[in-house]
Amino acid sequence: MRNTVKIYLKEPYAPFLYMIASSIYIVPKHLWENVDKNSILQYKNEKPIGSGPFIFVEHKPQQYYKLKANPNYHLGRPLIDEIVMPIISNPDAMLMAFKKGEVDVMTWSIPYSSIPQVEKIPDAHLHAVTEFGARFMYFNCQRWPMSEVKFRQAVHHAINQTEVVKVVYQGHALPGSLGRIPPTLKEWYNPNLPSKEEKYPFNLQKAAQLLDEIGFKDVDGDGWRETPDGSDITLTIYSPSYDPLRVRWGQMIAENLKKIGVNVKYQPLEWTTLSNYLDSGNFDMLIIGGIGSLDPDILRMLFHSQGGWNEGHCVIPGLDELLDKQRYTVDYEKRKKIVYKIQEILTENVPLLNMVHQQFIFAYSTKNWEGWVLSDIMGPDNWFSLMNLYNKEINKQQSIQTSEVKQSVSSSTSTKSQTPSESKGGICGPASLIGLALLPIILRKRK
Repeated sequence: MRNTVKIYLKEPYAPFLYMIASSIYIVPKHLWENVDKNSILQYKNEKPIGSGPFIFVEHKPQQYYKLKANPNYHLGRPLIDEIVMPIISNPDAMLMAFKKGEVDVMTWSIPYSSIPQVEKIPDAHLHAVTEFGARFMYFNCQRWPMSEVKFRQAVHHAINQTEVVKVVYQGHALPGSLGRIPPTLKEWYNPNLPSKEEKYPFNLQKAAQLLDEIGFKDVDGDGWRETPDGSDITLTIYSPSYDPLRVRWGQMIAENLKKIGVNVKYQPLEWTTLSNYLDSGNFDMLIIGGIGSLDPDILRMLFHSQGGWNEGHCVIPGLDELLDKQRYTVDYEKRKKIVYKIQEILTENVPLLNMVHQQFIFAYSTKNWEGWVLSDIMGPDNWFSLMNLYNKEINKQQSIQTSEVKQSVSSSTSTKSQTPSESKGGICGPASLIGLALLPIILRKRK
């Protein structure tokens, strides 16, 4: 009987880290003590060892990850024996695999146009979650003109965010906050911030004016802007090719920048190539997504000069001090004021183009599995589900077996009560009754 959950995986590394370690930062000393702290983010941990409910088994590049239940997990062994995560980069192939029952849950949002199709699939269910991260674009501030605040502001003026939300995401997204923290995280979101369309409304004339102000002008009359010393320059925007939504708004930015004389090349890339460009810093502008948290310290990771996720290397005067200060401030109200101030600084300096906080529509099936745990902040493939899921068919068989055992015990007890002389030399005493009572518990634990 199959006791393997299959979880569709799009980006070939993201989900299994939290499954193995459950976000608990306990790592094996013998593997990590010799890793240089400055290269930790680049360290390829090919055979990870964690402390979570599942153990890494195998990874076939571009094919799948495989995990197995951890029998020594401190909260008890999961009821699932095995998790297989096929890597499927194409949204149509992803949906087809789900329809065929080849995967039980999809960890990536289904295409919004496919929602009516999924609703017709027997035993299929949809679950919506608005991310605490964002779909955003890095500016490489180590290169000109991305290093110029006015250039980054001009790019903000060069995209119609309202159109992106309504047309590209079909309303399944919130406009990206200029302070990076989404409005759904009410404890830390600064409600006094202007929206992007209030602060930097879609206006190509305003964008062109800002470019002129930094000396980014067309001086030779060829239709393309040159650097202040008159050199030709071509900028490149990269994005993940597997996400048609980000592909579309990446195209929109490039098309609009071309209209005001910026020679831009737009190129979608598959994940491995994209991440290599990101890690190496070899890019001008790069669209990516994710990186969210319930705690505002995520801002430090994203915008501190030493932040692990500051891939654009934008350094804003005075910001590091505030990012460090909020980290160690215990008083909630005092910390909130600091976090509000940080968001105000980000609004003026726009080190990122924070396009949208996307609503993900997850699909999961109850054909083979019961026990899904749903939450407003997590997809159905969360830790609670993976600890709670059980195979319906195996559970049914074990329930039948348990019922048969109970009937057998009842019949045996009835018979022996009619012939008491037979029980004197047998084992039908208190110890055997305890053993029989434990049997259903043992059976359930192994579902």
